[in-house]
Amino acid sequence: MKILAFLIAVLMSLPVFFAVPAVYAQTVANDQVIEEVSSAIDQEAGKLGGIKTVSTHLRKQFHINEEIIFSLRERKIGYGDINTVLAVAEQMPGGINKDNLEEVVNMRGGHTGTESWNKITDYRGIKIDSIVHRTQAVGFTMSETDEPSRPTDHQETPNQSGELLNNSQ
Repeated sequence: MKILAFLIAVLMSLPVFFAVPAVYAQTVANDQVIEEVSSAIDQEAGKLGGIKTVSTHLRKQFHINEEIIFSLRERKIGYGDINTVLAVAEQMPGGINKDNLEEVVNMRGGHTGTESWNKITDYRGIKIDSIVHRTQAVGFTMSETDEPSRPTDHQETPNQSGELLNNSQ
C-alpha cells in the first residue's frame, strides 16, 4: 500500500518537474527580448540624430516630458533601459512618477543593470509579458515609422561614454 501511494505521489509530481524548466526558459527568453530591444534602442540613439528620434518616441509612447528622460540620462542610464524603466513604472500604482522611477532604477541597480527585469516585475507583481510587449512597441515604432535621420547644424551626438556633443562647435 505504501508503494502504491509513493508511485501515485511520484506520478502526480512529474508535471511539476517538467514545468519548472519551461517556466525558467520563458523567464530567460523574456529578459533576453527586453535586453535585445534595449540594445537596439541604444544603437538607434548612437546614430546621428538618433537621440532626438529616441527621445521623441519615448515621450510619445509614455506621454512624458523631456525632463524625465534627462533625469534618467543624468544617472547614466541608457535609452534602452529608460524605455524599460518607463514600461515598468507605468504598470505600478501611480504610474510614471518620481517615486516609481526611483524604485525601479534602484531595484535594477542603477546604470549597472545587475538585477533582471523578470525579478523586478515579479517583486512588483507585474506580468513580465506586458513589459516585453510594451518595450517591443517602442522599438517597433522607431524602426518601422521613422525616416532616416538627417543631420542639422545643431545636431547632438553621443560620444563613447554617452555624453552629448554639439556638432556645431
